Amino acid sequence: MRFWTVIGISCTLFAFSPATAIAGRGLEELTISGKLIHVVGVGGETTGWAVRLDSTIKVNGKLMETIEIAGSTKEFSKLEGKHVRASGTIAVRHGIERGDWPVLQVTSIEEIH
Repeated sequence: MRFWTVIGISCTLFAFSPATAIAGRGLEELTISGKLIHVVGVGGETTGWAVRLDSTIKVNGKLMETIEIAGSTKEFSKLEGKHVRASGTIAVRHGIERGDWPVLQVTSIEEIH
């Protein structure tokens, strides 16, 4: 019985450790504008969506012309190829091929002209 309790606790800690690490970093709020595009990446290490920015921004010390976004893919599909304004918080994703990269976790997005 004790063996299965230890295994269960270990699995639970492993499953929640990435979210805890991201939440503990003090997330940066950001509003961006640009063209919403659908993207693909090596090994599937992508959210599938990005905004090609109107002007470069600095995120976590890196100058960026495009930033990946995460959120409602249904809403993103409706706005694909359009000029948008999106707001949210910056989170850090980690992958085997890409290492760490910033992603805007979208709380609001709208088409702008």
